[in-house]
Amino acid sequence: MFKKLNENKMIIEAREQGKIYSPFKLLLIYFVIILVINFTLQILFTPVSLAVLFSDKDILKLIMSNTADSTEIFNKVLELLNNMPEWVEILVLFFSAVMLAASVIYCKFIEKRSMSSMGFRKRGAAGEYLVGFAAGFVMMAAVAAMCLLSNSATYAGFSKAALPAVILYLFGYMVQGMAEETFIHGFFMVSCAKNTTLVYSLLMSSILFSLLHMNNNGISLLGLVNIFLFALVAGIYMLRRGSIWGIGALHASWNFAQGALFGFNVSGTESSTSLFHINIAESMNKLNGGSFGPEGGLFVTLILFIALGVVLVLKPNSHEFVAYEKKSEQSVSDK
Repeated sequence: MFKKLNENKMIIEAREQGKIYSPFKLLLIYFVIILVINFTLQILFTPVSLAVLFSDKDILKLIMSNTADSTEIFNKVLELLNNMPEWVEILVLFFSAVMLAASVIYCKFIEKRSMSSMGFRKRGAAGEYLVGFAAGFVMMAAVAAMCLLSNSATYAGFSKAALPAVILYLFGYMVQGMAEETFIHGFFMVSCAKNTTLVYSLLMSSILFSLLHMNNNGISLLGLVNIFLFALVAGIYMLRRGSIWGIGALHASWNFAQGALFGFNVSGTESSTSLFHINIAESMNKLNGGSFGPEGGLFVTLILFIALGVVLVLKPNSHEFVAYEKKSEQSVSDK
């Protein structure tokens, strides 16, 4: 099964291109790129943070006041930074483009790989994206339905006024979903598969993706397991289809439906605005995930195990799949 998953044009193309690094060196490169991404984001967010701070009249009064001490000012600033305006939350999603850019720059200009070897295949891209987006929405809708039917969450209303912000969140999550998939799978998993087994590259990329969420609010062991399972499903889906478009879309709609539509926390991040309002029962956190969001609950575990079964039996993309037997025969004839 894994041998057949390996035989798609994306992986073969990657193996024929550019530099190959040992697993240890590739891990070092991965962490260096994370440092570069975080440093760049800090630079980008500095003027944003300053704009928010100096637009707050209370803080300005404290700064100008002779009676306010430094502790009072610090606490007020900290409170504001922990409760950023919604436009900043949306901007954070679009700033995920930094991760996307860093992955592409590394693969193209350092490792010398093409965009198509990262999964950005041209053929059938629109169809792959639409199917993936629908799949992510259905999966999260099923989780929301189970939460409501089990009374681990209750429906609290609909907000038509939230629609403009929800649309912005949609585009923001589209950027974020594709950025994270490009980094974890388009870059790391595929680069890793050039010099290791497919099993190792799948497991290592899934572990690294779960570790990215270690410091998120409300994280639990079950939450880490679910994040690992999601990454495993994503990696196999990408290999089955030989393209990143589908899983990038699934990741985007999964987060979008979770936060901007149903109002759940997304991997520990609270949603300020959502189309529907759903309140979770704190006494049933094992099911609904608590403050981490549904990804910390057993309903998501169930959905991801079902998804894992589906992607394992999913028919490979006929346009990207390369039959192992045919490849072997071709290799013999070439000799």
